Amino acid sequence: FDKDGKLAEKGMPDGELLKRLNAVSYYSKRFPKSLGREDVEKDLLPILEASQCSVEDKLATFCEHIAYQISDVIGKSGVTGKVLLTGGGAFNKFLAHRIGLSCSQEIVIPEKKIIEFKEAIIFAFIGVLRIRNEVNCLKSVTGARTDNCGGALYISK
Repeated sequence: FDKDGKLAEKGMPDGELLKRLNAVSYYSKRFPKSLGREDVEKDLLPILEASQCSVEDKLATFCEHIAYQISDVIGKSGVTGKVLLTGGGAFNKFLAHRIGLSCSQEIVIPEKKIIEFKEAIIFAFIGVLRIRNEVNCLKSVTGARTDNCGGALYISK
């Protein structure tokens, strides 16, 4: 754990390590896709562990890697407005700063409550859409053949 990115901030990104991280095959996969913990453990951690860099340099390099990958996806998506930065990375000030420098879009970090309860808020919204019988599952996100309204309603007696 690197609170606020204090250790990463002390390091210097390593160009060779960054090149190896950015070459991981996951990044060339087509959408929709999701980077899971198992992917990180299988593909990214071995690269980091094999590096002879200091911990600070590894962290600085990994922050650059994350910032590059995020800015690349945002750039390719055609998004021109503001981008919300959420999840645990939003609390890492150094990482958030590096992402902001890498993106041409304005990066907005919402208030702490939204970051912490994002998943609950999203699932509540998906539930509301389900109750209204509106689309709550997009094919562009899931890879399904069509947009649909997923989920089940159970009414207790």
